[in-house]
Amino acid sequence: MKNRKLLGFLLIIGVVAFSFNSFGKQINLPETTYFYSKISKNDVLHDNSYPREDLYYLYKDIQIKIIGDTLEIPNVCSTKVHKIEQKPIVYWSSFETEKLYNTLFNEENLPVKEQLNIITALYTDKICPQPFDELIMQDHLLIAIKEGYLILFSDQISPSAIEPNKDDSICKNLNFGDASYKSGNTCFFPNKQLSATYELYWKKAQEDEDKKHLRQILEPMKNYKDIIEKGYLEINYHWINIKELNVELLFSGGVTELIFKQKDDGTELTTIYNAD
Repeated sequence: MKNRKLLGFLLIIGVVAFSFNSFGKQINLPETTYFYSKISKNDVLHDNSYPREDLYYLYKDIQIKIIGDTLEIPNVCSTKVHKIEQKPIVYWSSFETEKLYNTLFNEENLPVKEQLNIITALYTDKICPQPFDELIMQDHLLIAIKEGYLILFSDQISPSAIEPNKDDSICKNLNFGDASYKSGNTCFFPNKQLSATYELYWKKAQEDEDKKHLRQILEPMKNYKDIIEKGYLEINYHWINIKELNVELLFSGGVTELIFKQKDDGTELTTIYNAD
């Protein structure tokens, strides 16, 4: 928390310096639409204290249009903009903060340029709400920053092609309380059907001594019960309906539950570990 407050203070100082020491350049760009692409795997402090999944739901449907010198975000804002060029050390106000963001950008295969191009409102009374008040324009991307995460919008994809994190899910831990013998998490796989999500899980499970026994292919709405290696492991597959599958792995030391739920915009996988 102390580090986060320090970072917030440094960023405030950076914004002040940015405001008083920068001169904007007029832009006149051809009509371009930027669609949501993905969210960085980590936040800038790498503590990921803000739920990444919440950001996905907030921004997955956002489209940013730039027409000439006007930036438009439907149902959010429309304003005249200009471009401000800043060195990273000036924009982020300290070597410490610059280093943190350099690391974050590199993790996403986005090396920080020697000069940042910041798209911001031309008039101070027409500023778009955060995180769209300042956008970093880099190659074919517009990059917003929220809660320390990078939110990427790209002009190289269409809505039908969006796969925000490719095979990377958006996860958050479940809280069962200190006295509970349970633990687990919920992961969301954007734009994935249940069958595709199960396939991804099965591939990762091949690295696990027990989960590698999961069936590779499941027939929808057909339940199974598998006894593995003289009874030390039992796996039950139970379909609730065509869009919901429960898989239960029973060990001598506990039970692991896998709950797959297909939704309109992807599939949610909840994993619960129950210790005896």
